[in-house]
Amino acid sequence: MEFWEDSKDIKIAIHKKLGELARRKHLIGWVRANHEAALSDELALRNKQNAELRMQLAAYTTKLSISVKVEGEPPSQYIQLIAADGKIKLHRVDYMTTEESTMAYDDVSIENGAIKYSVNRDLLVKVWNTHRPNRNAYGHSGPAKIGP
Repeated sequence: MEFWEDSKDIKIAIHKKLGELARRKHLIGWVRANHEAALSDELALRNKQNAELRMQLAAYTTKLSISVKVEGEPPSQYIQLIAADGKIKLHRVDYMTTEESTMAYDDVSIENGAIKYSVNRDLLVKVWNTHRPNRNAYGHSGPAKIGP
């Protein structure tokens, strides 16, 4: 502990302590002048990467608008998918009951701006003949759910 007699002693003590602090290499929050340019470049690079990642995230979080229609006559019906907002990939088609229970599915790999998927008659018959616990005679499923 030090004691000072006047303001000049206080100024000298402060200058001594600042000199001691400046010589410490591992102080958190202090940036040496010879490292400033490298840190500035690193910060600029990280800001650029951050902006690019935000743009990529925005592209993945935008809503996709898809038009779906069923064309053709049995047994050669097909589902036509058209992406209004971009490219789409179809990985699986679920054949479901009206209660949204999947009774059968078809793993597919189709990628295009407009997708034409031929309805699998055997899978459609399997859904059609599935027993309904609510005994609803009109509960037969017709639509296919597009899922991941």
